[in-house]
Amino acid sequence: MGSATTICSDKTGTLTLNEMTVVEAFVGKKKINPPSDSFQLPASVVSLLNEGVAQNCTGNVFVPKDGGNIEISGSPTEKAILSWAVKLGMKFDIIRSDSKILHVLPFNSEKKRGGVALQGVVASACLLLYLAGRLGKELAKPCVQADSEVRIHWKGAAEIVLTSCSGYIDSNGCLQSINEDKIDYCFMKTMCKPITKFRPFRVHAILHLGCFGFKPFLDLLTLYGQIKFGFGLVESSFRVQEFFKAAIDEMAVNSLRCVALAYRLCEKEKVPTDEEGFNGWILPEDNLVLLAIVGIKDPCRPGVKDAVKICMDAGVKVRMVTGDNIQTAKAIALECGILSSAEDATEPTIIEGRVFRELSDKEREQIAKKITVMGRSSPSDKLLLVQALRKGGDVVAVTGDGTNDAPALHEADIGLSMGIQGTEVAKESSDIIILDDNFASVVKVVRWGRSVYANIQKFVQFQLTVNVAALVINVVAAISSGDVPLNSVQLLWVNLIMDTLGALALATEPPTDNLMHRSPVGRSLLKNKSGLKRVQWGEREGLWSRLAFKRLSLLLGTSNYKHHVEELTPTGTSLQFHVLLSSFNTLFQASYQVTVLLVLNFAGLTILHLKDDHDREHAYDVKNTLIFNAFVMCQIFNEFNARKPEEINCFKGVTKNYLFMGIIGFTFVLQIIIIEFLGKFTKTVRLNWKLWLVSLGIGIISWPLAIVGKLIPVPKTPVSGYFTKAFRRCRTDRNA
Repeated sequence: MGSATTICSDKTGTLTLNEMTVVEAFVGKKKINPPSDSFQLPASVVSLLNEGVAQNCTGNVFVPKDGGNIEISGSPTEKAILSWAVKLGMKFDIIRSDSKILHVLPFNSEKKRGGVALQGVVASACLLLYLAGRLGKELAKPCVQADSEVRIHWKGAAEIVLTSCSGYIDSNGCLQSINEDKIDYCFMKTMCKPITKFRPFRVHAILHLGCFGFKPFLDLLTLYGQIKFGFGLVESSFRVQEFFKAAIDEMAVNSLRCVALAYRLCEKEKVPTDEEGFNGWILPEDNLVLLAIVGIKDPCRPGVKDAVKICMDAGVKVRMVTGDNIQTAKAIALECGILSSAEDATEPTIIEGRVFRELSDKEREQIAKKITVMGRSSPSDKLLLVQALRKGGDVVAVTGDGTNDAPALHEADIGLSMGIQGTEVAKESSDIIILDDNFASVVKVVRWGRSVYANIQKFVQFQLTVNVAALVINVVAAISSGDVPLNSVQLLWVNLIMDTLGALALATEPPTDNLMHRSPVGRSLLKNKSGLKRVQWGEREGLWSRLAFKRLSLLLGTSNYKHHVEELTPTGTSLQFHVLLSSFNTLFQASYQVTVLLVLNFAGLTILHLKDDHDREHAYDVKNTLIFNAFVMCQIFNEFNARKPEEINCFKGVTKNYLFMGIIGFTFVLQIIIIEFLGKFTKTVRLNWKLWLVSLGIGIISWPLAIVGKLIPVPKTPVSGYFTKAFRRCRTDRNA
């Protein structure tokens, strides 16, 4: 996760609270604000709405007999609509028992709608709706027996359901055509008020009087208004469908999820009678009658905007991939800070899943990096986006909660499933489970992932210093004098405490805010210019790269070495992995330790005034013990430098890391025990307090030396580049 360059996040439940409430609705062309205005609806409309809500859902309503709080179950969207229906007076159990469910088409993430076929008793007022045609064209239908018709209720994305509607129920309970042109006679408010003293008529006059066929009277009022007040009549032609589209857009701009409820009648003879027939039967989805459009509010999670900003500052692109309306997605993206301004919301920055799906593979790869918001997307669209981003070199993290999200979660470099809303299939396909379904937790994962990279970097640098110094000291001493100052037991002890305790001390460093101000690591470690330039100073490829990466894989706790090499290889055709060869800190510390300890090795007897010692063998033992002790002290003090390889103050936050301080103290105590009490085992002798001070002084000098090394500018060209430039030029000429 520390290498992630982009996060494709869901909206519902991840960026939002997943606490949905119906805050706005359109019944007919009348806008109502639930719950208070809902009681103004005719009983016939309420009856149909309640039936559609109760039967076309997987949720449930439990009403306690003792009068306690009503409990509603189901998906968040269904719970919001069921709560609204309960406020409309829905008797859930009664409605479900009054009608029989013949066939169910569950909500489909591809079609964005679901339906149910019902048969049974329905209030006579519902059937009488067909007797209310008033458009000059007779739409009235004779009343039929309750058991001779099958009612099909649909629920889904508002703009998609609307395209299948040919009629709508207005706020008075009358059936109207949705596609015919109408003449809309609209009086301005200032005109209607003085010329209509009767208040109920004034209210209607302010609205669309022309829809109700009052043209002669309106003409008379217009003439009167022109003579007395100088006002005229505004006349315009419109389609009712355009009105509903505008209403949907208005709600979407206010970050509301728009859901439409519609129904139609189907003759019983056209409905299958057995289970085999129902298996191949497709619910009719044309000529629907629109009942209502509801706007559901799902507020953004607190802290999401700050979390998104942290990701942006860290170089991690946050993309929203949602099944909601494109306008709703845009509004939420602006609210969360994913989009900086409305001017940025142009294609392809904001795109519909259908448009992206219809592009060729090459076109998708070209525009994938430009996409910030994808609305009305299906799980397959999310998968296509992930594939296109990965082909473009991005390290992609994906959040998902549904079974259909499993392919995208599996395809992504990092799959993040939701612990609360996520299905078991999604959790099995993911790498990480977010227990609280919160996007802020995803940011924490990024922070800790980067901390793993940083801690490995610190430990490898620390180990290089130990190994290089010990190797050079013993090799030079062996060649020059035939004897080594650090024997095998001492080297074993150094590796034991530095490999285990040192790794534990540095690997447990908690993440810092500074990590989120770096560029992401990406598919190649050298892509992290700001985070690794000072520490990494060179590269190698081939066998040593494989071995080094394999060791890092073991440190990470993964055995899938081959998989990770392929993932971190930018081209995918040749294995090239950049390793930590040297750093300023490693260079300075190793050079200092080698210089000081070799001086002690060759001139230690003179410097320490041990030449006059009558026991020559004891003098050599004291000198070698001092070298061994000073070498260990250098490593202990250098562990502080390794904590902050890029910061001047290496002590920042050290007192809060109790484990680090405990390990340093424990290592120091063990070294005292080795020197003072286990001399026979390690071939050392006891040191007096002066030589202990000398050892500590040699170790402490590593602190100011590290500061000097960090102040030296870093060259753009790696050290190895100076030595391999001629070779690479020769190889290029030969290949050409």
